Amino acid sequence: MCSKKLILSLIIFISVSKIIFAQTTITEKYKNQLTQFDSLNNIKDTTAKRILQSITNGADFHKNDTLKVLIYGSWERYYVMNGDVNLVNSNCDKCLEIALRNKMYAYASNCLGSNGMSYFRANQIDSAVKSFKKGLEYARLGKDTFNINKSLMALANCYSRQSRYNESNKILLENVDKIKNKGTQAVAYATIADNYMALNSTAELDHYYIKAINNLKEDAYTQLLWGTMHRYGTYLYKREKYDKVILYADSIAYFGKNDIEAIATSTTLKASAYYGLKDYKSALVYINETIKHDEGNDYLLADDYKLRGKIYYEMGNGKEAIIDLNKALLLFGGTEEIVIKKEILEYLILSNLLIDNVDLHNNLKEYIEIKDSIYKKENIDQLAEFDIKYKSIQKDSIIKQTKIQNKRYLLIGILTTLSTIILFYLFYKIRKQKKLIEFQKQEIFHNNSNSLKQLINIFKNQAPTSSNTLENQERMEALSLLNRMLYENGGQTTANINDYLPALCNVKMITTDNKIDILVTTTSINLGFNQLKDIGLIVNELTMNAIKYAFAGVEKPLIKVNVTEKENYINLIVHDNGNGINNKLQDNTNGFGLKFVQLLVKQYDGTIKTYNENGAKFDIIIKKNMASLV
Repeated sequence: MCSKKLILSLIIFISVSKIIFAQTTITEKYKNQLTQFDSLNNIKDTTAKRILQSITNGADFHKNDTLKVLIYGSWERYYVMNGDVNLVNSNCDKCLEIALRNKMYAYASNCLGSNGMSYFRANQIDSAVKSFKKGLEYARLGKDTFNINKSLMALANCYSRQSRYNESNKILLENVDKIKNKGTQAVAYATIADNYMALNSTAELDHYYIKAINNLKEDAYTQLLWGTMHRYGTYLYKREKYDKVILYADSIAYFGKNDIEAIATSTTLKASAYYGLKDYKSALVYINETIKHDEGNDYLLADDYKLRGKIYYEMGNGKEAIIDLNKALLLFGGTEEIVIKKEILEYLILSNLLIDNVDLHNNLKEYIEIKDSIYKKENIDQLAEFDIKYKSIQKDSIIKQTKIQNKRYLLIGILTTLSTIILFYLFYKIRKQKKLIEFQKQEIFHNNSNSLKQLINIFKNQAPTSSNTLENQERMEALSLLNRMLYENGGQTTANINDYLPALCNVKMITTDNKIDILVTTTSINLGFNQLKDIGLIVNELTMNAIKYAFAGVEKPLIKVNVTEKENYINLIVHDNGNGINNKLQDNTNGFGLKFVQLLVKQYDGTIKTYNENGAKFDIIIKKNMASLV
């Protein structure tokens, strides 16, 4: 009896092995065709369809479940690219039924991923969320790490599209460090930054965009790198940070090398930045380069001509502006971007006015007002009635004109009186503005004078080494950044620390050769420029010191800068996760950098404590200078 059971078990094992072997062998047979399908840049291509049809019509397809799942999944992807949601759903159902019957959970997750992507592309986001959640469930059931991360990233994108930015970032921040692939991780960082953009969290946005860019500085991710730089540069343009936009545009050209698309992206950003800076000649040079590169792409050319038309308008060249704006309008003709059309039409009106073409201006204005309604059936039926009303209004206007003439002389007297009052008011405003400009010039001179005195003292107390030269360049950058804030503040004598320190630390992260994160947390504190400058110099010295000495062998260097206010005191903490205050750093406390920090703290009756706490920690308390706020 035992022997019969053993023989029966062997027969079952051999049969199952044969089935599995047959399934595997048949799948291998089509490996090259499936690889070719996967490698096609555009799977809308007829070649892709022929490959799938040839396998689907073959005899092997009907007797091999693994092959069926692979092909149904491939059909799904084909119809995703072709925008046919119904056929995606049909193939997903077939794929899912076979995958679940055979407990092929990774394939089930893939099927639902394509299904969710189809809904996402069709802007049916609620349905996409359901598909991605179900795909995540099957990926976890099959312990498939790749599909788990893929489903989570897809869900985060859906939440972002639904304006659920905090939920999107919760998923991303919990999982981004688990992603092994640097490119995928960078995309996640950029999505986190986009969410912070929608939430108006500027410091976090800059932090994660820079992390994404640093992640991609390898040849394998060149296109993704300059694409991410373009996204960040576009956002900086909206913030009117035109100098930084130009910096990132140059970086796109450098990393994009001979890629025409990268070069065109770079010149477009530069043209926009110079347009923002009102340097219209430079803007014209770069937009002309862009137009050469975008030849053949109507959508991009439409945007290029729109910008060039605006540049010509600002330069006072109405004729050239009208030519380019009309080109842009013609190229945008096939789109539904009404906002863009409206902007072009508005600039066309202004450009027509530049060349005194009043008739064209009036015709265009009338065209804008009635073009969307004149061809509607109900309006055509009302044209006769409109004509009668127009004649009646014309008669009324003649009667009113007589009454208006009687009031005209009275109105002239009133206007003369008002004009005199307005002239006196404008004279007063001009004098006030002159005083403000003079005050601002004095403030800038005073601040520059103080900054120069500090730099002279620094140079006197230092040995002329290459290290000190680099450090002095960073000190000058800290002072230069604050001086720009003073100029942009329009004569104000105070500024907010929350605007200055994050900007200072972002510059340091970009310029340092080492990949070091600096996380700034501050409350809103208004300070006089002199005290704000000294706090900036303190942070500059301590972060410089940490970068130089603290991180030997540290995998993820991090410096935290925290500023709080209590009563009339400011508490500044600079804390790194480095090797702590060792003998080398202890010896350096007698060097110029930390002596300079101690002098800066002392002049505000402050204290400084230095100790180890998972790295070096500097705890500084200084008295707030209330006199400078009056």
